[in-house]
Formats: sequence, C-alpha cells, structure tokens
Amino acid sequence: MHSPQTLTLIGKNALRSVSACLFLVAAVLCLATPNTNLMLKLAESRYGPEAVQTIKAWQGLIRSAQNTEALENLQAINRFFNQRIQFNNDQQVWNQLDYWATPLETMGRRQGDCEDFSIAKYVSLLMAGVPIEKLRMVYVKARVGSVGKNLTQAHMVLAYYPTPNADPLILDNL
Repeated sequence: MHSPQTLTLIGKNALRSVSACLFLVAAVLCLATPNTNLMLKLAESRYGPEAVQTIKAWQGLIRSAQNTEALENLQAINRFFNQRIQFNNDQQVWNQLDYWATPLETMGRRQGDCEDFSIAKYVSLLMAGVPIEKLRMVYVKARVGSVGKNLTQAHMVLAYYPTPNADPLILDNL
C-alpha cells in the first residue's frame, strides 16, 4: 500500500469513465451473488487445475474476511493478488491494447495489468463486506524508474477511505 503523496491524480475525464464503469460493476454485484460452483467449473474448463486452486484460495479468503477488521481485509486481499498474479500488459495477456478483465479472468490467467489488479481487489473487498462508499478506483501518475528520474506513467490503484475526509490507503500492485 502507498501513501497518497507518492501518486498524482490524472484528469477528471478519466475519473468519470472509471466511475461509470465501477457503478456498473457495483450494480451487477448488488443484483447477483457469485455462484461459487459455477466459478470453479469455468476456471477448470477455461484455465485448468491451477486456476481452480487459486479460485478456491480466493473463496476461502473472502469467507474469512467477512469476520475480520477492515484494515486486515485490505492487507490480506492486497497481498493475495500481489503474490499470486503476475503483472503483464493487456497486449501480452489478451492480445489487445486495452482489456479490463473480470476477477475470474485475472485469477484464471494469473496475470493482469493495473486495472485488472484494481478490479479484482475492489470486487473482493465488496464481497468481504467493505462498504462501497469507502472504495474508489483511481487513475494516477505513478513514478517509475530509478530514484532521481522524473518518469511517470498512467496507472490505476484502489483507494480505501476509512472516513470521507481521510487520506486514503492505496492498494497497489507496484
């Protein structure tokens, strides 16, 4: 997790697009309860037995997180994805310039870019009972490269706001 001082927000138009997409994701989550057996069958048929093990571990994490404090959930879910999912760009993973994967696709391929990490963490925290109003997916400019170089690139992270006016905790894959 990063402090907000290391990241800079990108334009309001990008935030509007992300907000619209997340509204749709939240609406779908509110209307549907994940069918865990179906997820396991899809993981097996599309990605193989290793994906099934990842999905089972994720399901266990979500079950245990429902009885845990928010900060512990944030850390556990952030760590789960950062340790199990390898960063790769959409061109390498999906043979497309831009693709926003579902959590099942990300865990199935065990690869993803920053949006895929953020979406998977967002959905997982919602399923674990974290209130939706405390979570925001945010486009930022991330500093990359060695110390002293001022290189930045567009990057997406998940922000958790313990209270509306608090500085957020940033869940990141970097």
